[in-house]
Amino acid sequence: MKLKPSKRPKKRYIVFEVLSGELKTDSAIHNAIKHSALNVMGNTYYEAGIRFLKDKYKSSLNKGILRVNNKYSKVLIESINKGKDIRTIGMSGILKKVEAKYLN
Repeated sequence: MKLKPSKRPKKRYIVFEVLSGELKTDSAIHNAIKHSALNVMGNTYYEAGIRFLKDKYKSSLNKGILRVNNKYSKVLIESINKGKDIRTIGMSGILKKVEAKYLN
């Protein structure tokens, strides 16, 4: 059964930048984000619906995009910024806006 748009969970897109030279592959970056979020969020990590958009990662800029439920966006930003390897740059509710503002 298809959900109405008003009943779907809202999402936010978070742009991050990789500061460490050790994290070179998509899977290494995804694992670093997952471990930092799991340490802070615990079981709510799975409720947050965090998605690493692999096709939106630009290795030339060392920047990428995450999708997350809007209720957990601030907690995820805090957990990512606690580490030294990755930091967040910005957030928006529209993917096109995030790409235009932060990835170009």
